[in-house]
Amino acid sequence: MAAIPLFICRLMNLQFQFVGALFAGWFNENLTDNPSLYIDFLYGAGGQILQTGLKSPELASIKRQSPNFRVSPPFSDCQTPAGAYDTPINMVMPDKAYIIFCDESEVRGKFYSNFYGGVMVGSSQYDRITNHLNAEKQRLNLFGEIKWSKVTAKYLSKYESIIRTFFQELRAKHVRLRIMFRQNAHVPVRLTQDQLEGAYFRLYYQFIKHAFGLPYRPHTGRTAALKLYFDEFPDTQEAATQFKGFILGLKDNPKIRQAGWTIAPEDIAEIRSHDHVLAQCLDIVLGAMAFRLNDKHKEIPPGETRRGKRTIAKEALYKTILAEIRHLKPGFNIGISTGTADFASRWNAPYLHWRFVPSEFDFQKNMTRKGRKNGPAQPT
Repeated sequence: MAAIPLFICRLMNLQFQFVGALFAGWFNENLTDNPSLYIDFLYGAGGQILQTGLKSPELASIKRQSPNFRVSPPFSDCQTPAGAYDTPINMVMPDKAYIIFCDESEVRGKFYSNFYGGVMVGSSQYDRITNHLNAEKQRLNLFGEIKWSKVTAKYLSKYESIIRTFFQELRAKHVRLRIMFRQNAHVPVRLTQDQLEGAYFRLYYQFIKHAFGLPYRPHTGRTAALKLYFDEFPDTQEAATQFKGFILGLKDNPKIRQAGWTIAPEDIAEIRSHDHVLAQCLDIVLGAMAFRLNDKHKEIPPGETRRGKRTIAKEALYKTILAEIRHLKPGFNIGISTGTADFASRWNAPYLHWRFVPSEFDFQKNMTRKGRKNGPAQPT
């Protein structure tokens, strides 16, 4: 198709502005009726909005009610100056259901333990993202399950490609990723034997309850279903069933209920990550965090003087993941929790990193990297 002259685009935009002004009031009233409904905006150089059809009060209202609302540049055939579409606002309307794939790793590590991870995706985006990632896997000839334990020097570039594709979706805020872990030096105190034995599921529960900012979902009067899919639990069926009961009970939490969440028993299930590419990407990121925080990148096989090729490849993949996270969170520090500007960010942020600290603990310096290097503390 031949390009449309810019002056015609501007005339079209004036018409869009007029119609948009009439549309604005209705749109605010019907914001969440159709999760596939989109409205487009024309961008100028640097991403500023030239014509919206929705004046500042209406646009601000939409963003307050729906901070994930997606806008995209129209008139793609227009002749526009260089950079005219370089900074789109990538926001998606609230979904009627959200899926969280959950996984855990490294129950006991050298310095950090109890790693938990989750990736959330809206139901309207799930099929598209799954197809996108599976198509990339196929292009790379990765026909089986991808996971951290399978990373080798031979497959490094392929894993880097799939991870970059995954983080493209994070940057677009189509998915949200959360990681939680515990530092061994924070030794909890005043816990019963039952609490210590049940730490795996108790920490998992805290992760689900707090990591995704569920109480801060923009609530416009419509409910949203929460579906939780866990990688197969390593514990007994009885313990898993009890844990699922506690997760189901979150629907009765006042803050979560007020945010419009619903949870059905059939929406809390165990899955095989082999069948879900988003769960596989989660496994890779979660494994990379446990790998680096526990200094596994320094390990040398017994009888050798150098690190193995697989270790070097895993460190390289970790660095790729770190670069992607720092694109989202400049100055990101792997060993501490990421800060948030406000409560809404706990929901909106594409990536958050949480070092869980018990409410009561003794800090054992000899369990840190520096403490181990310097040896046990000397009596005084």
